[in-house]
This record gives sequence, C-alpha cells and structure tokens, in this order.
Amino acid sequence: HSIKYWDLRRRASPRELLRLQGFPEWFRVPLTCATRLVGNAISVPCGVQACSCIVDASETGVTHVDLCAGIGGFTCAMSMACPGVTCAGFSEVSPAAIKSYENNFPDVIGLGDAEHPARPWPQCDVVTAGFPCQPFSSANSRRRREGHAKRDFFQVVVDAVQRTNAQRIVLENVPNLLTVGRERLCQMTTQLERLGFTMEHAVLNAADFGLPQHRKRVYIVGRRDGHPLVHSINAYTATPPSCIGDIVEHGA
Repeated sequence: HSIKYWDLRRRASPRELLRLQGFPEWFRVPLTCATRLVGNAISVPCGVQACSCIVDASETGVTHVDLCAGIGGFTCAMSMACPGVTCAGFSEVSPAAIKSYENNFPDVIGLGDAEHPARPWPQCDVVTAGFPCQPFSSANSRRRREGHAKRDFFQVVVDAVQRTNAQRIVLENVPNLLTVGRERLCQMTTQLERLGFTMEHAVLNAADFGLPQHRKRVYIVGRRDGHPLVHSINAYTATPPSCIGDIVEHGA
C-alpha cells in the first residue's frame, strides 16, 4: 500500500520504499509502479540471512537462477551473501518488474515466464524463488485462495530445480503457507526430499534485521550436494529495528 507521511504532507518516495525493504543505495528505483513492485519484493536483509545458509561468503564460481524474480531482491541478497555468485538467468512475467530488473542487472539473461520459458533453463548451483503467495494470503477469501490459478505453482519451482540441476534452494512465501497452505507445502517438501534435499524453514521478520517495519515471511532453505547448511536459518542475533525517520529523504 502507498505510505503517507501525514506530517510531511506527502507519500513515500520510491527511494524511501527501497530503504524500507533494505535494498542497497546503489539499487536504481523502478521507473514505474514503484509502490507495487517494491511492496512485492523480499526484505533484502532477510534474504541475505536465508541465502547465507546455503552459500559461504568465500565461495567463487557459484551460479544462480532467480525464479519469480520481481525487481531482483534475491539477486541482491545472493550477491551480498556471497560476492562470488553469478546470476545465470531470471524469470519474471510483470513487464514493469522486468524493466526494473534489467535496469539494475543488465547482464543477466531473461528467461521469460517460468511456466512457459522463452529460453532453456541454464544449469546452476542455486535456485531462489519468491513464488506466488496469493493462494495462501490472508488478504484473500478461502474461496479465492482455493480457486487461485497459481495454487500449484510450487510444481513449476520443483520442475525448475530439476531442469537446472540446482543443488541448493532458497524459497520465500507468506507465513500462511505453514497453515492454510500446509497441504501444498507438504507436497512440495516431499517432492524436494525425494530429489535428495535436506531442508529447514523459519519465519523471519524484517524488524529483526534492522528495518523499520514488521514484515514476516517464511523462508525455506535446502541442499542436496552432500554438504550441511553453512548455519541454521535461525542462527542470527536480532538487530533492533530502525525508525521511519532513518529512511526519510528530507527536502524530498
């Protein structure tokens, strides 16, 4: 939703929205639809915590495919967790999100719609996916959730993992995936376990990573390359949240 600063008599700027989600200052703001695009992005520090479970900061030569990439939150998080990571491709369907992603990561190949890829899936080490949350969101009625066209999108994620031969995964969704979406979560984890993955999950709150908002999301991390997780996803010390005043551009 659009954020209003009543005392300043204006709405939050695109740069302030990016700061609210923890994007770095070098990240270029979306050219259009900033509120929607940034609102749908992951909170980058939470993404860094999840990604650091499956990649070591000193690794080199690691390749990554960003599925349901949005404006590139996971691509940011992966590069911050491990500077030696190269993104081999991204998949997104929103034209505005694609333009924003390409503006920030011009060298990354666009793969098109994950359900009908325009290009073959590249081989990679890591697949990240903030897959559609509408089938599990409390913002939708039970009828709309159960009838949602993307309720089985997890199958696309599993297929992409198989086709890329990825050995590590980081997935993100709303906490309701653990409750109203538990049937499909169970189906997804069962299929990934059959592929050899060992997984952990946790609900991470943006406020625990220094951001001025309470935004809880469930993150699922896993490996099947014979190595344990670098650390548990719950292994972090909470950082006190900042305040809205810390992200405001005075004079904007």
